[in-house]
Amino acid sequence: MPTLKRFGKWQVKVYGPGDHNPPHFHIVGPDEDMLVDAASLRVIKGDSRAVPPEVMEWARDNRDAIVAMFQALNGLRG
Repeated sequence: MPTLKRFGKWQVKVYGPGDHNPPHFHIVGPDEDMLVDAASLRVIKGDSRAVPPEVMEWARDNRDAIVAMFQALNGLRG
């Protein structure tokens, strides 16, 4: 489960192998493990109000890399 980026106490992570579709990432921080759809940036699970805005801004700017990492870790084709 590589950490793609750190923002103080917050981390953007992608899990694998064997994680479920759709391609998504986790934002992990104090008392929060949020799941976010990598393509749409829709929150699948968790409370986005707790997450600093720069975390989602970084994810928006790097969504292609996040999807590629998810696919590579989980043996999926792009």
